[in-house]
Amino acid sequence: MTFIIIAFFWISLVIIFALAAKDKGHPFQSYFLLGLFFSPIVSFMVLLVCGENKEELRIRNIKNINSKICPFCDNEIRVKATVCQYCCRDLPNIPTTTDETKN
Repeated sequence: MTFIIIAFFWISLVIIFALAAKDKGHPFQSYFLLGLFFSPIVSFMVLLVCGENKEELRIRNIKNINSKICPFCDNEIRVKATVCQYCCRDLPNIPTTTDETKN
């Protein structure tokens, strides 16, 4: 009975750390297997050392239409922005998919 409780606790921690890795842009499966075979604590330490996968998060935000890329400086900005916060240039009025469906 003790083994089942420990196994349940172990797998619960592994899932929590794998979900945290996914939120930071890392693959869920890799961190799940890392935590399952080594330790949830080792998985957490690797996640802290690696940090965020900024490129994956950028791609995810653009796919979810939470952000777009400035055509002048190539930085990620909010969809509703009219001026780029990085290069301070006025952005061209490019219709988004929601603007096209209104017409």
